[in-house]
Amino acid sequence: MSVLAFEDAVEIGANRGRLAADHAASIRRVDRDLGRLLDINEAWRSPETADDNYRRYQEYLAGTGPWAPIALPADESVHCKGGAVDSDDGYNPDVVRILNDHGWYHTVYRWIGGKRVLVEQWHFERFPARDNHRHEGDPASVGATTFDPEEDEMGTKYVQVKDDRGNFAMVGPDGVGRILTGAALRGAQKIATVANGGSLPEVQLSGEEWDAATLEAFGKE
Repeated sequence: MSVLAFEDAVEIGANRGRLAADHAASIRRVDRDLGRLLDINEAWRSPETADDNYRRYQEYLAGTGPWAPIALPADESVHCKGGAVDSDDGYNPDVVRILNDHGWYHTVYRWIGGKRVLVEQWHFERFPARDNHRHEGDPASVGATTFDPEEDEMGTKYVQVKDDRGNFAMVGPDGVGRILTGAALRGAQKIATVANGGSLPEVQLSGEEWDAATLEAFGKE
């Protein structure tokens, strides 16, 4: 697999970066099975960034520079090929099991003290042949997904909506959806938890508001 150009990579959704199309679809299936968005700190990486990271890592190894994380040149980096993600969810064994089921595995190990040790718990690469869900398609291709209404402690009904760009919103009885993306979504402590009976006041909403007509359009293919 060669280095993937920015314009050939596709958005994962919710401002989490880009991947090769097949890998991006896999992450959206992970989101579906996880019940929330997978945390992603970095996905596709530009060749310039990769080569700069590699230069700094080589300087560290040579003793001529400060500590730097393990890095490969662009033509060897799976990040540059759109097939790797770095995720803080890598420290959560329950999430790792779901990622493994979808073909995403840790790959950065080193021999330390005679033992093979995982040294980058945040880094995952996808192996399509090991993805048990690879024939299920891209959840984004079916347009918006609307979940069953839930109620907060005051009895107000809300519906969770996801548009085809990977944006999530909680829609209240006023027909207005408030987008949750990026840091705001992570700060909401898993939107699916809220949709399944959590306390809505805990959610920190941000972004633009959707009117009823826009939300209705999301429900049409």
